[in-house]
Amino acid sequence: MPIVSVPLAGNLLQTTKNLSEFVDIIAFPVGSRGAPDKVAARQALHMAQDWFTNTTRWEYFLRRNASGTFVAGTAAYDIPARLNSVHNIRITSGNPRPLRPINEALYNRVMYNQSANGQAMHYHIQNKDQHSEIIFLPTPDSAETFQIDYYRDPAKENGEATRLDIATWMELPLILYSQGLCSLWKGRPDHVNFFRLATAELNKAVGRDKTSEDSDTGFVASNDQTQCWPWDHPNHNRGDY
Repeated sequence: MPIVSVPLAGNLLQTTKNLSEFVDIIAFPVGSRGAPDKVAARQALHMAQDWFTNTTRWEYFLRRNASGTFVAGTAAYDIPARLNSVHNIRITSGNPRPLRPINEALYNRVMYNQSANGQAMHYHIQNKDQHSEIIFLPTPDSAETFQIDYYRDPAKENGEATRLDIATWMELPLILYSQGLCSLWKGRPDHVNFFRLATAELNKAVGRDKTSEDSDTGFVASNDQTQCWPWDHPNHNRGDY
């Protein structure tokens, strides 16, 4: 299967803190400095990372200009990264044009134009384990060049000395939300304050994030974030609290 060339991620703006440093900071205000496992600080951090990914489309995770070239008669192309969402896909040679997405239901029901060869006009993304696959429809019949801008899924680190896959401005809301979860799990009433502070710092981080990259992405800064209560996390049921 042809491979899409993915640009390397820059790390100049990446946090300098490693996993061990984060969990120690998270555990400190809930009375477990030096023993973060007692308050499940690592689990709280990973859940907070999920919250971050699901809250907004961070420009820090936007990767531009992944590229490839059609092989005539080949519809499927492998992307050596897992996509969170696609910003846009476009043809940059021959007859330059944007491509339109086809959702899972339509693709599975009719395999839209899959048996036809011609100029690709649509695409469908399938995520497979740690990578993604893009399928072009109709099946390309010539060697055109395409480019993809996409939002990647951040990695979750388990090695104590590994730096987190976040930007420096994401540190504070991530820590505060994690502390709120630990405080809530211990039955402390101050978890409300942690979540309120996390909300305020998240909005600041979003504003900083949107000005750190190009401003013509077509996405509006999500400064109208909702409250960051734990039931916003997909693994929680609001009725449990």
